[in-house]
Amino acid sequence: FDIEGGDRVFWAMEINVDQEYFVVTRLGQAFRIKGSDLVTNHRSGKQAISFKKPEDYPIHLHPVKGTHVASISRGRLLLICTLEEFPLLSKGKGVRMQRLSRGELLVDATTFNLSDGITLDSGKRKRHITELDNWTGARAGKGKMLPHGFLSGAVFAGTGASILVAGKGYTGELF
Repeated sequence: FDIEGGDRVFWAMEINVDQEYFVVTRLGQAFRIKGSDLVTNHRSGKQAISFKKPEDYPIHLHPVKGTHVASISRGRLLLICTLEEFPLLSKGKGVRMQRLSRGELLVDATTFNLSDGITLDSGKRKRHITELDNWTGARAGKGKMLPHGFLSGAVFAGTGASILVAGKGYTGELF
């Protein structure tokens, strides 16, 4: 890598060029991208995600693992929609994943198969949910409150998101 002074590296991961990835930013923008579009031979790297502000870095860049996408906002709202609602781009900003209130951010996002369900983790308890009809909606919807028992916040188990950022009243950074 050829990193300029003052540049920050948040994480690094191995990219499979044959895999499809899902990118989500803190402000709720998301899109799908091919692994081959993330790889470059240039020493300075490649910018695949467009940001309005430097602090709008992605919260997730994960391989696609299913047919649906779920997101949780800092306001403890959960929204589930189909992966096909998100465009396959080679670079860009993406489309709105979840409608957020002013100043609100996304805490976590994941891809999964609807039949497998999702597992929520609040730090104190974990709960696997397979009946997801209440939270399923169209992309860019507001979402509905997390299930009873997770009103102080939650993340999806296995995504690597910090449970601390999901808590009620938290005002710090995601990383």
